[in-house]
Amino acid sequence: MGTLYAYFGSLSELMQSLWREPVRHLVAHMEVLASEIDCPKERLRALMQAYVEFSGKNASVFRNSFLFVRPEAVEPPPQVALETDRFFQLYRTTIREGQRSGMFREGDLDELTQTVISAIHGSLALPINLHRLALDPSDKIPNLMIVAMLDWLVLSGE
Repeated sequence: MGTLYAYFGSLSELMQSLWREPVRHLVAHMEVLASEIDCPKERLRALMQAYVEFSGKNASVFRNSFLFVRPEAVEPPPQVALETDRFFQLYRTTIREGQRSGMFREGDLDELTQTVISAIHGSLALPINLHRLALDPSDKIPNLMIVAMLDWLVLSGE
């Protein structure tokens, strides 16, 4: 165990090292998608779909990085400000552009962004976290959530 701490200062650092690279790849993929799609609605759809696909293709990483419930004895990782988190900013920038174009509803940008991310994340997490319910573990519900979030965010006629 002493050798382990020669490389990692804590158990939390070790755990983060296991998922850091796959999450970087996800964000890089999402950045490419964002740069290729001009329409805010279609870009937001692609960002949410990329997250859904990541959760399926990287189930272990998804569970351990996005669903990890940290025991109280494990030191929490340092929080990152929303303004500096690339994942959050991809969604935020897309929603801001949709608002500026008149395509998306008005509202507090950070609240709208958190709502969209929470909705898609929740649709992925629920079947994993609530084992007692026979919820559909496929991509069906997350894909319905993508449609629901776009229907909620996009103003009629777009």
